[in-house]
Amino acid sequence: MATNLTVSPVVKPWSLLDRLKTGLVVLIVADVIFLIVLLRAHGEYAGILKTITVDSEPSVIAAQQIKVEMAAMDADAANELLAKPGQATAALADYEKHRKEAAKALIAAANNITYPGEREPIESIQTNLGDYEARIQHALDLHEEGDKRAVIVYRQASDLMNAHLYLAADRLADVNRAELDKAFDLYTNGAAQTRAEVFAAGALLLGLLLFAQWDLVRRTRRLLNPGLLCASILTIALLSYCSTHLSKSASDLRVAKQDAFDSIHALWQARADAFAANADESKYLLPDNMQAADEKSFFARADSTRDFLKKEMNNITFDKERDAADDASKDWEQYLKIDKKIRTLNTSGHAEDALALCLGTNYGQSDYEFEYFDKALMSTISVNQVEFDKARDSSKAQLQNLPEVASVGTAATAVFLVFGLLLRIREFL
Repeated sequence: MATNLTVSPVVKPWSLLDRLKTGLVVLIVADVIFLIVLLRAHGEYAGILKTITVDSEPSVIAAQQIKVEMAAMDADAANELLAKPGQATAALADYEKHRKEAAKALIAAANNITYPGEREPIESIQTNLGDYEARIQHALDLHEEGDKRAVIVYRQASDLMNAHLYLAADRLADVNRAELDKAFDLYTNGAAQTRAEVFAAGALLLGLLLFAQWDLVRRTRRLLNPGLLCASILTIALLSYCSTHLSKSASDLRVAKQDAFDSIHALWQARADAFAANADESKYLLPDNMQAADEKSFFARADSTRDFLKKEMNNITFDKERDAADDASKDWEQYLKIDKKIRTLNTSGHAEDALALCLGTNYGQSDYEFEYFDKALMSTISVNQVEFDKARDSSKAQLQNLPEVASVGTAATAVFLVFGLLLRIREFL
């Protein structure tokens, strides 16, 4: 009887040479992955930093400054109409100064257009501000001639300011603030995950290097492989460097946004509302029948200013910030007390005294106290702006050389591990 014998094929064991070749490929791939993760992390951090500190923050401030300067123009024009023709030269000079500053801020905003929603409010401001200035000039000409229609024409200009110009400036600020908040939310939600990915990629490469080192020692009974040892040390150093710099950049960005910018924004909003309220105070004394509307607008803006100042007081972070913010809040309350006196004098038949108190620049008078309030407010803004700039620059510096360090570090790691394994591979050739 015949018997069929089936001989099983002999499976050749995976040789050390095969392990070395495979290990070399796996290590190079892990090294490349580490580089890709590092470069992606840098790109994400740098992109968020640019959005917040370059694309958005300057435009938010420019929009609020435009509103401040326009409100100051409106107040100066009203002050000119409250005085006798030819006697308010200081108001006219101040009007011209603020007109130029508004133009500069508008140009700055136009030169930093990044988002689709910015163009429309900028164009609206440009168009309507020209119309406003023309109407104001007409009103001033009529006032110079002693024509009572000057107040009517001024009211038309002021209505344009309230109905279009202020709102356009707010839209410009809101567009940029929304993009800034979106970028920071992205950072908040993704920064930790990004750093975790960097750590995971670095740990993977390091783990594979240590395993390859251990496997060689176990199978060849030799001392540590110099190439793999250098590659391991370099990976640890690179992982430590990149993790530290990414963490520091993230910390600086948080300071720039939450500690500094949130205060800067609240303070500029307070300043814009305060200047608009100051214009309402002057308009209240104009000889027409709009006092009730002016008074309502004034109190609404005064309350808004107070709310923004309170928001700043809840976000005190830096040295000298509290003292400056306290001064601004106290000066604003003092300004409101003087305003109350103005209204009392006006309603009790002392219109000339009310006018003198409103336009006066001496101690205890409205414009004097408003100027002191604005100086304290700008001092508070300055403290936060300096800290914002420092945090921005520090965050940028942490990221500046990271791509080069990552590229050189991973390239050097690849050279060392290739050198280390090729020494072993050549023994089989």
